[in-house]
Parts: sequence; C-alpha cells; structure tokens
Amino acid sequence: YYTRFEIQRHNTEASAWIVAGDNIYDVTDYVEHHPGGKSSLMKKIGGGVDCTKDLMFHSRSAQDHWNKYLVGKV
Repeated sequence: YYTRFEIQRHNTEASAWIVAGDNIYDVTDYVEHHPGGKSSLMKKIGGGVDCTKDLMFHSRSAQDHWNKYLVGKV
C-alpha cells in the first residue's frame, strides 16, 4: 500500500505511476510505447487523476495487459 504523497513523487518520465481506483500502476517502461502517445500518459502520472475511465476505454486485452504494471494499492 502507498499513500497519495508517495504516489505523487512518481510524476516524471524516470518514474511514472498512474492510479485507477485503488490500483497503482508503474507505467515508466510503457510511456514511450503507449499507442495513444506519450503525452496522454504523462498528463495522468503522479496520481492526481483517477484513470479508471481511461482504462475502461481500452479493449479487454489491453486492460489485462495493465496487470503486469500493477505495483500496489492506494
């Protein structure tokens, strides 16, 4: 489990975390490969935005792909 304060520290390309509901994902290695572009992910890092709706927009396969980036819970 991580606090909001800890999550906020991960707001750079060198360490990029996003939050969806209670789940925290480390997308650092994925930022450059995101089909929607790097900027779409960079707007969401650091936990300031809940990305639940963003993840639901993706296909089921893409949603399952995110599981490998799961690092913890809020």
